[in-house]
Amino acid sequence: MAYITVTNTFVNGATADATAVNTNFTDLTSGLSDGTKDINVNAGTFAGAVLMNGNVTLGNATADDVTFTASLASSIPVKTTASYDIGSSTLGLLGIYFGRNSQTVRMVGSASMSATWTFTLPVSAGSANQVLKTDGSGVTSWGAIDGLAIGGSTPAAGAFTTLSSTSTTSVCTSGTTTVFTVGAAGNTATQQVYGRTLQLDGDGGDTATVSIRSKGATIAAAVTFAVNTTNKAYVGVAGTTNSLVAGSSSGDLVIRSEADDILFTVDGGSTVCGKVASDTTWTIGKSAAAAVSHVIQNNGAARTLYVQNNRTNSDTDGNPCITCRKGSTTTTSAQYFMWFEVNAGVADSGYIGANGANNAAFYATSDGRWKEDVRNLDGALEKILKLRPVDFKWKGLDERRAGFIAQEAVDVFPQFVSKTDDGQGELGLGDKPWAMTEGGFVPYLVAAIQELAAKLK
Repeated sequence: MAYITVTNTFVNGATADATAVNTNFTDLTSGLSDGTKDINVNAGTFAGAVLMNGNVTLGNATADDVTFTASLASSIPVKTTASYDIGSSTLGLLGIYFGRNSQTVRMVGSASMSATWTFTLPVSAGSANQVLKTDGSGVTSWGAIDGLAIGGSTPAAGAFTTLSSTSTTSVCTSGTTTVFTVGAAGNTATQQVYGRTLQLDGDGGDTATVSIRSKGATIAAAVTFAVNTTNKAYVGVAGTTNSLVAGSSSGDLVIRSEADDILFTVDGGSTVCGKVASDTTWTIGKSAAAAVSHVIQNNGAARTLYVQNNRTNSDTDGNPCITCRKGSTTTTSAQYFMWFEVNAGVADSGYIGANGANNAAFYATSDGRWKEDVRNLDGALEKILKLRPVDFKWKGLDERRAGFIAQEAVDVFPQFVSKTDDGQGELGLGDKPWAMTEGGFVPYLVAAIQELAAKLK
């Protein structure tokens, strides 16, 4: 094809020749609109707007450069869809800017790319809560996270980790139940969760449960913590013989073994220091001989130890609330069953012990080495004669007893009466009554008999 060579510089027509050349060039370029003529410009400068109709080729070799200094003021339409690329397999753009509202996003290729690959977009916009997945060859699609292998095999801070090649970590939701699984079914390897704190927050509903389970044949759940209307926590399988239960529907704390004994141990479990047997028998301390004391403390105003037999049938009247038994087989009077201390343990006031082979007795401390300013007891007969022995029945009981009225005896022997109030009015449930220690009268009775014996001589 023959090209027309133009060497003129077209400027604003100031002479008749320039005006003619401009007119001829206009006629020439306008004639290209019929698509039958071509024009080749090797070099030139165009001032103002330039319109080129027909097919336009910029450059005729890969060595030619095309430089754009102006701004793009229109869309770039494509003649045939899915037929053209920008760049090649070895030459590509460094980055592409996308933007709106004076803000842009730049997409760039990785600086460490070692091979050319193709990124294929999904066929649709996907659905809510779906994620973008790849088939490993750059072909992407929208889908759920189910079944995806996430994370690496080495635990790392802040990373979602697959613990081994045979284990999986997954989250699945079925209805209103969400299960977080660490490890794969049938995997016997140890599964670990890394981190200082595992915090599980519920949605504020009535039930929030954490279960640590074994899929073995005999144990279906190792530890279950449930906070709901029953307020229970299970160690083992709830409702079976393999569970320890803490909690109850009433809000009380209940620790229960649904089969065997409950043991309390020290020394890493090697020493049993207490046991609750399956027949409800309590054992405190070791069965073997040991020089230890078991202390029940109370810093409040209530009872320190309250023992009650709740059996109301008359056939159980002979069942004691407390039984004290010693392992010794001796029959001496030095068998101590219960010792009493006063003044924060500084002084001993007495004990309950065995009197010989079969009889129990209360022993009051009477050691002369602890006594001083000892005098004979005078006027005992006069005091004894002021007492009024009475025969009575306790309210609500038919059996008659003999004794004294504490409110009367206090005027004669105040040291033997324990007062809890002014002694007037009715006693209510839980009120503490006045009490007496009638054993204190024995020295006065002996002294009174001695006075009578002296008068009879």
